[in-house]
Amino acid sequence: MRRNACKSAWMVGLFVWIALSSLNGYAKGVFYPCYRVATPPGIDGVLDEREWQLAERIDFADLVTGARADLASSVKLLWDNERLYLAFTFADTNIWARITKRDTPSRPDFKAYTENFAKVYLDPDGDSRNYTEMHFSPSGAINDKWQNMPWRSEARKNCGLPESETTQNHWEWNCEGIQVAVAVQGTLNNPGDLDQGWVLEIAIPFAAMKRFAGSGSCPPKPDDTWRIHLGRRYQLEGADPSKASYWTWPTLGVKDCHNPDKWGYLVFVNATHPVTADTFSNLPKGKFKWKMLCVHKEQTTTKEAIDKMLADAQRMGFDSIYAELSGDLVAAVHRKGMKIYAWMINLRGHETVKEFFKSHPDYAQQVRPVEAALIGKPRLDPDRENIHSGEWLCPDRGLLDVELSEIKGLLKEGKADGIGLDYVGYRNYHACYCAYSVDARRQYAKSHPDLSAAQVLWKFSEESLARYVQQVRAVALAVNPDARLVIHIYPDFDPNPLYGNRLAVDYCGQTVAWFFHPFWPYSRVADLTLQYKTAQGRYHKFNQFVPFIGAYSKYPKTPEQLKTEIRIAGMAGTGAIMIAFYETFMNDPVLAAVLAEELK
Repeated sequence: MRRNACKSAWMVGLFVWIALSSLNGYAKGVFYPCYRVATPPGIDGVLDEREWQLAERIDFADLVTGARADLASSVKLLWDNERLYLAFTFADTNIWARITKRDTPSRPDFKAYTENFAKVYLDPDGDSRNYTEMHFSPSGAINDKWQNMPWRSEARKNCGLPESETTQNHWEWNCEGIQVAVAVQGTLNNPGDLDQGWVLEIAIPFAAMKRFAGSGSCPPKPDDTWRIHLGRRYQLEGADPSKASYWTWPTLGVKDCHNPDKWGYLVFVNATHPVTADTFSNLPKGKFKWKMLCVHKEQTTTKEAIDKMLADAQRMGFDSIYAELSGDLVAAVHRKGMKIYAWMINLRGHETVKEFFKSHPDYAQQVRPVEAALIGKPRLDPDRENIHSGEWLCPDRGLLDVELSEIKGLLKEGKADGIGLDYVGYRNYHACYCAYSVDARRQYAKSHPDLSAAQVLWKFSEESLARYVQQVRAVALAVNPDARLVIHIYPDFDPNPLYGNRLAVDYCGQTVAWFFHPFWPYSRVADLTLQYKTAQGRYHKFNQFVPFIGAYSKYPKTPEQLKTEIRIAGMAGTGAIMIAFYETFMNDPVLAAVLAEELK
């Protein structure tokens, strides 16, 4: 009873904390916890301070639809008694900025401002009057002003302001004392090379904002809130300005940022960093009834290798294996009283479909030219490849006969206990651009006239993935009614990070702790674990969230890191866990000992 009570109290506390957090870039809410810094970050465009690493991240989405930004776009914020600090990080393959002077152009409005920029709106007293608007370009140019109220009468009405009152813009105002630094990863104004992105770091003095705070405190006091709207304008140089993309936080539902009643809330938190290490230092051990180990084919090539792997797996506490079938593997697993799930990666161009591509090249996924140019380039996001290379089957076409026959072979009598799906997704994390997919989306748009183009792209792709998995399930159950489907959600699906709950699988492996450096902070591991747990069962009651933890020899984790990640995963209470990869623990007995302690 005591242990369960501690666990429940910890979970309740964490849920309360999560409710006021940005959930490390995945939240859809409007509250952002802005943490205090003891030492101001250097405004140099280099986000190497520990405070920036710990700060909560917001990922931008389409201003109107909420669809994920086409190019990674995010921001973090911090504060102290003197300033508000912002750090924007933008992916961009061709960074350009022709304007270099402040407030150019500024009159009569921003319609002539057709370049790319980061944008910051602040309303310290939250009354929708007298708020600031500031734009920052890759050249470091600033365009700042304040205005007395929103432009449109409808927006004024929603804010409780007089619809007849005239909007006044104060271009003469400059945010005195503001500090701005831009770091370009690439070459500014050179379309001949391939850039990676740009970082913008800003320090806004509270002294410059005091006039807009009304009767409120400025500098703010802990737990004060300001209304805030943040975002990015993006277009290719020379493109039609009317078709520029606006990626923001929060999403407003209309193509007009001047809707202060829809803006987010900046919460000034007194803590010096999001979550102290102590929060995660004394977690109880998790209780896991279903424990799966992911094993690469290289560790199952001989009988001796299989026997060693299974002995190690049982010693570490695993009862299920996720592997490509080979040799005596199935029989050996069953002799140990364990379950085996056939690792199937057909969409990625597995051996089963390589021959198929020779006669059906039009079935391969296609990405946009700007995406193809990123293949093999340095990572823009440390958690993943920019764009996956190689030939991948297009999931929009559904399950093919060549795949159907393989599934039947994997599950026939004496074979696997289920299918372990992996790489069910898109090379670019959101959609396929082959001729078939483009035409199918066109037809989908006609039958869904209420959806925007961005929503059509998102929903069609999501439904395609769900349909593909449903077809795999139907075939599997027809062969063996007791078969179970497992999936590791990868590649991610950017428009909806929680889409795994739509899939007709029994065990939905969602990554809560990946293996690339830098390792995800415990706060993010907890955030993701709770999000996936909360989303569980919305579409399918049998769809069980399984925390997936990655450990890879190339990026060694400490025993404490691995133990804490497993314990956070255990707090979800699903009683299941997936861990990759066996070879890591085969070569590291210390980490193997951690698993033996935590999983038994």
